[in-house]
Amino acid sequence: SCLSLLLMMSLLMACLAWSVYSLVRDRLGRMPAFMAASIAMLVPLSQTQTAMVMAEVPLALFSLWAVVAWSRYLDTPSHGQAIRAALWTTAALMTKGNAWDIPLAIGLLVLIYRRWDLLLSRTLWMAVALIAALCIPYYAATLAITSQGWDASTFPGVWYTVQSLGIHLRMSAESVGLPMALLACVGWWMGRREKVWMSMGIYATAIVLFHGLLPTSIEPRKIYQIVPVLAILVGVAMSWLASLKSARAMAPMLALAGLAIFFVSGYKREPAFHPGF
Repeated sequence: SCLSLLLMMSLLMACLAWSVYSLVRDRLGRMPAFMAASIAMLVPLSQTQTAMVMAEVPLALFSLWAVVAWSRYLDTPSHGQAIRAALWTTAALMTKGNAWDIPLAIGLLVLIYRRWDLLLSRTLWMAVALIAALCIPYYAATLAITSQGWDASTFPGVWYTVQSLGIHLRMSAESVGLPMALLACVGWWMGRREKVWMSMGIYATAIVLFHGLLPTSIEPRKIYQIVPVLAILVGVAMSWLASLKSARAMAPMLALAGLAIFFVSGYKREPAFHPGF
């Protein structure tokens, strides 16, 4: 029924918010995690995607854990980590084609960390083979359907691409509000020494690049994957601010102040979605 489907969407959003919370809490504590999860759940895009039956929320959920799994694989390459990364990536790819930004993010991470040794690793190619075996036949069979959503079948030109990248960058900032987007950039910079936070920043970059370069329809929901990532990086920034000598005892107040800024700049209540599902 319609009710059960919408309850499923609410459950998926709860899983996404809890994933953001647990990822930040385990490394930085409860207050930054609470702020990050609140932002991820309350932004207008999250409201609209929870109020209708669409693929964006599970896509964001599976993609997030795929990138986390790959960042752990970069730290400790092993068969277990490779299989986990492959399965989460496959789950994201089989949910929606937008998940092809994950391989782009992983490629950028390998380039940045200069992990050329992984290119000769049996575990990496095992993961790639598993993803290819599960996903490529399906994508080959459905290419004629998915290509109907493209705005062009050939390269649309440099000017279109530049405009598209600019629009996607703007939509990314607007998804959480400009102050929170700037705070996310601070979080990425201050947390860059840890692979998991660096992975989040590279993943956000890959999302913008992938959707900006692909000649498909330009809509805010297409980059919904970036919302939990920006929320996580805001949590990293708040943790860094709280770690400063003059602010160590003010972590709860900083989190509340950050949420207040978010409610003023990035939050608005979206109207109920009525047509169909």
